[in-house]
Amino acid sequence: MEVYALERKLGQGSMGSVHLARRRSDGHLVALKAVAVCSVKEREQAANEVQILRSLRHGNIVRLLDSFVHLDEVVLAMQYCPDGDLAELIALQRKRLAPQTIRAFTCQLASALAHVHSLHIVHRDIKASNVFLAPDARAGACGRGAAADGTMVLLGDFGVAKALESTRAMACTQCGTPYYLPPEVCNGSTYNTRADMWSLGVLLFELCALRYPFAADTLPALVMKILGGKYRQLPSSTPSGLSPPPPPPEAKSTTPVPPDDRGEEESHSKRRECGLQSGWWLQ
Repeated sequence: MEVYALERKLGQGSMGSVHLARRRSDGHLVALKAVAVCSVKEREQAANEVQILRSLRHGNIVRLLDSFVHLDEVVLAMQYCPDGDLAELIALQRKRLAPQTIRAFTCQLASALAHVHSLHIVHRDIKASNVFLAPDARAGACGRGAAADGTMVLLGDFGVAKALESTRAMACTQCGTPYYLPPEVCNGSTYNTRADMWSLGVLLFELCALRYPFAADTLPALVMKILGGKYRQLPSSTPSGLSPPPPPPEAKSTTPVPPDDRGEEESHSKRRECGLQSGWWLQ
């Protein structure tokens, strides 16, 4: 740890802590994530995150700068995002986010996920608290313009991400935060990169409405709402360009659409570079 000087604690999670630190050689600020490795499972999870982060190179993904072992912890030196995370921003909002900001954030996240999925990696925990904020030095990012306040988003926390053998491969482990779970995970079915796209859609709804589309008092009740497609409606004040089209009258089935019926991953990869296809939210 002699390479870094700790400044202050940024947060605490189930796996360890995150501190703001200054690199002694040049004064550069980094976020040091210390992950406890007391068991074989924890050691494997830490090694998995390091391996995945080393493979990712994208402007909207938090960069891994260094990694090392200190005592019984694996320490990751990550890019420092000074403006907090998206969950904090949403919690502090007293009025709805500007449509320009919603489009910019979603475009940037979709581009980041397209890169992740091109490497056959499933993030598995897309949520507001895993999306970090930093000043945007790249005006016109993703060809859709920057956020209204000049902020950019970066996808982080790949601690439960999983590398698949191919884009069509499936995983079974249930991971993620309940509000963002896709139907196939709720069902205990296999899933792939499309599960991340569902979670990103939930996050997009949250950006528009400042609340979750699916909510319930208990986990079983929440799962039933997700499987039944019983989501809240967006506020009437939502700009028309951000409102989804109404579902067709005949769409009354409560059976979730299997992952393979959401369209071929490869055929949509280019369109996802600037969003979740050229859909309602970019109009």
